[in-house]
Order: sequence, then structure tokens, then C-alpha cells
Amino acid sequence: MSTQAYCHFCDDIRYEVGNKNSLIGLYSSELFVEQIPIAIPKLCVIAFISAPLDNPMTSLTLKVILGDEVLSETRVPDEFIKETVSSIRAKSTPTDEYTKILIGVNTILCPLLLDREGVLKVVAIADSTEIVAGKLRIKLSEDKK
Repeated sequence: MSTQAYCHFCDDIRYEVGNKNSLIGLYSSELFVEQIPIAIPKLCVIAFISAPLDNPMTSLTLKVILGDEVLSETRVPDEFIKETVSSIRAKSTPTDEYTKILIGVNTILCPLLLDREGVLKVVAIADSTEIVAGKLRIKLSEDKK
């Protein structure tokens, strides 16, 4: 198993009782806007990066990129990764074995200013290996062209 990453794009992330996230206004692969330029009040990204527990990442950075512009860059503290790996290993038992580490990173772009159509790309950098977690294509609505 190798390191993997995926993400979801949505309008809001709400934190719920019981260690849950609710994703509001979940997008698929495209976001249609009524006009360009436009200010989207809030766009959220929830990304997950997983790695084998026997070969976990030691560093992790998440970037949100539009074209050539980095809109957001979040570095997960190395100590947090170490503590998470230790915690997961401590929970593992012969009858309930944990085999991977999963780290979630939430990013809120507030506001997201757009002056053109484009592709919003989320890239995870785990131990200097870049992994595309997901893309959201931002397009002008067909009836507005």
C-alpha cells in the first residue's frame, strides 16, 4: 500500500457532536458561476491523506492551487504526525489490527476571488512526494456565455 490522498469540495464544513464533520453543499467535479469576475463567499476543502502504518509519512503539506497561484498552503506539524502514528499503533491489537494512518486537513477559502475560469487543484506533499488529491473545475454557467 502506498500513500494516497483524496478530497471533497463544499460550501461549508460543520463540526458535530461525536467527532463528526457535516459537509454542506458538496460539489462533484465542477462549480458553475454566474459571472466572472466573482467573489465566492466561502469554499471549503476537506482532504484526507493515508499511508501504511508500517511506513507512515513524516512530513505533510497540503496546497490549494488555482492555475499557477497557490491560494493556501498548510503544513501539518511533524510532531502531530508522530503522535498520531503512536496513538494508532497503541490502539492496534491482534484481533483489531490497524494498518494505516489517516490524516485530515480542512481548508477554508474565504472569500475565493475568481477572475477567470480554471481548475482548483489540491496537492498533498508527503515526504516530498506530490499527490493530487482532487480537482474542481470552475466554469461560467452555459447560459451566461
